[in-house]
Amino acid sequence: MIICPGGGMWINAIDHEGYQVAKHLNKNGISAFVLKYRLIPTLSKSITLNNESELQKNQLDYAYKDALKAIDHVRSNAIMYGVDPNKIGLMGFSAGGAVTMEAAYKSNSKNKPNFLAPIYPYMYRVEPQSPPSYGPPVFITCANDDPLKIANKSVQIYLDWINVGFSADLHMYSKGGHGFGTNKQNLPVDSWLNTMIDWIKYLK
Repeated sequence: MIICPGGGMWINAIDHEGYQVAKHLNKNGISAFVLKYRLIPTLSKSITLNNESELQKNQLDYAYKDALKAIDHVRSNAIMYGVDPNKIGLMGFSAGGAVTMEAAYKSNSKNKPNFLAPIYPYMYRVEPQSPPSYGPPVFITCANDDPLKIANKSVQIYLDWINVGFSADLHMYSKGGHGFGTNKQNLPVDSWLNTMIDWIKYLK
């Protein structure tokens, strides 16, 4: 699994949406790679609410290419890493979820992810697109009370997939907010990562 942390295209929330996820996957027999995709330059100081959206959309064009390059790299070096080149997944949180989905939409036979896991994906930065024709299975998780109002966008990914007969798992939680990652809140949402691992183990 290649993991794309969130952070609004400004930072990589690399611990609770990166390293901790990778460690948990490793404990369950799943190899994991944490991707530090390209971010908006920190020298961009003249940020307003009006141009932040434009900056994020522009940066997505670089970030998703980094994700595709990571898939290509892992697949090309599968023997060295000891992984199956036909079982390379891509997952991402928030902005990383947007990176995940954009990469899937724009992938080709060489760099396509075999399965996807957008976790509370910030799809407002991704233009509406059709699912990739090869139909990678998708696992989607979000909380209804996400303050960024992205629960409906998560449901839309699910609908896009099942409406064309592709495999999709949707796990929506009533509470959890945004950015929960591996943080524990003593809520049902805390179990999402184990649920995803079970899903991965049963993929064919």
